[in-house]
Amino acid sequence: MRTARLVAVTYQLDDGTGKIRVITNSTPPPKGTPVEVRGRVQSGVVLLNKGFGTTVQENHRRVLRSAPGPQFARKP
Repeated sequence: MRTARLVAVTYQLDDGTGKIRVITNSTPPPKGTPVEVRGRVQSGVVLLNKGFGTTVQENHRRVLRSAPGPQFARKP
């Protein structure tokens, strides 16, 4: 009988205003790939004796066609 082994890896998101680590059980996206991530924000995370501070535990990821830009309200 084989047992499943869960492996958590991290990657970093940078939206131009700041960076945050994302913890995932999937393969991280290639560097520079625009993505949208949904998950739970956690603080004080420690993995393999390494602290990561505030992170997002990814539960959904979507690759975007292009990098999202700043969202501005249009004037009438």
